Amino acid sequence: MPFRLMPDYEYWVADVAYMPRAMWDRIDLKGYFDCAPVLVVEILSPSNTAAEMNDRKKTFLGAGCREIWLVDADNREIDVSTPDGVTTTYRAGQAIQLQLLGSGALSVDNVFDGLD
Repeated sequence: MPFRLMPDYEYWVADVAYMPRAMWDRIDLKGYFDCAPVLVVEILSPSNTAAEMNDRKKTFLGAGCREIWLVDADNREIDVSTPDGVTTTYRAGQAIQLQLLGSGALSVDNVFDGLD
């Protein structure tokens, strides 16, 4: 999902992003998404450096994102970071609570099903 955190900022592309319907309805679909999605999910690749992903995480959270997920398929882990500086690592057998979506949980095992 392409977006700009603010109109004069650089253009970003998230692997997956979420924003509530009310936020979506305010977007001018003829331009860029000039806002920070509520949730950004980034799938790590071998070219991603730890410094790059840490910078991205700080930038997104500082601009208003409420959660950043870094999905590490090699280690079957998902780091969930929030603006309060807390990062929680979820592994096999655990589930991520989907508070931003209202309720429910996402099993880490389900995220990585089919990768074997």
